[in-house]
Amino acid sequence: MRMMKASEYESRHPDLLRMLIFGIAALTYAVDRDDVVWAGLHWHTSAEVALARLIFGVAAVLVGLAAGLRTWTRAYSRSPYDLRKNADHPLAAGGPYRYARHPWFLGDAIFILGIGVLLNRTGLIVVVAGMAFLDTRLMNREEADLERKLGGGYYRELCKFVPRVVPAFRPRIAAGISGPQWGAAIRSEAAHWGYCVMLIAFAITLRDAVAWVLAGASLLIWSALNVREIRQHRTPTQKVSMYCIVFGASLLAFSGQYQLGAQGRPTPHPSTGAEIFKVRCLSCHSTGADAKIGPGLYGMMGDGRLSEQQVREIVKDGIRTMPPFGGKLKDGDLDALIQYLKTLNEPSRR
Repeated sequence: MRMMKASEYESRHPDLLRMLIFGIAALTYAVDRDDVVWAGLHWHTSAEVALARLIFGVAAVLVGLAAGLRTWTRAYSRSPYDLRKNADHPLAAGGPYRYARHPWFLGDAIFILGIGVLLNRTGLIVVVAGMAFLDTRLMNREEADLERKLGGGYYRELCKFVPRVVPAFRPRIAAGISGPQWGAAIRSEAAHWGYCVMLIAFAITLRDAVAWVLAGASLLIWSALNVREIRQHRTPTQKVSMYCIVFGASLLAFSGQYQLGAQGRPTPHPSTGAEIFKVRCLSCHSTGADAKIGPGLYGMMGDGRLSEQQVREIVKDGIRTMPPFGGKLKDGDLDALIQYLKTLNEPSRR
């Protein structure tokens, strides 16, 4: 395992690499569009909506725990282990390093468990594999640095008393003399606290656009709070990485904001509604006159049968055995779906 050590760049910029892994995971939506929770739970009924909110609420708690652990770890990370002179037990450490040698790995694992509910199935595999690979390399490099700093004898004693990842129930070595740096730690973990807020908001609204806005805002706030560190990146690669983060965060925020304000946009093209119909409606309704589980929809908005407002209310609130879709379809989606249903009145549909 020692052969699998992180490079100097990886050890200096782990957060950039973590964001890159999540960026690659986001690209998998091109081939796998269903989120993990949505793939297993289509929340159409009030009971399913309540269960979905519970799942995302638990995920928000996990992300909050991860943010707290990462912040605690970051506050003591500059000098985690010390050797005290003239002491019976010379090994000392600060904060969570008294319980585990790599508490940030546990924080990453809890964070992935929480934030993973927002990913698609392929993206979740990418994130789990990528983060495990990166964190293993970082841990192996830190282990080698610890052995070099403490010496072989003290390092072996440290390994004997302090677990590698799974924390002990009580401190295993004495407290270090270095105090925590909470200000720097909170700035560094601002994005993770923002993700916790994002999940809380998503659990309440179940709207993708809300998650996009808050995720982008979290990264932008993180960039603003750490502008001094960003300016210290002098190599072209480092600068390009930071520019990509800021650009991606802005794109997330503005894309979500656009969807939140979609009510005022021009009437959507029917082809958009056709895609929505295919995903949401085709399993129960046909586009012709023949009935499936529900009635055929050919001509349903023609000859004064149903008005646009009536269709909107039926889709949002449900009717008889048809479940409500108001918690899943945005206003813009409903506009697109109605535009498509209007085309089913055309002669070419017969």
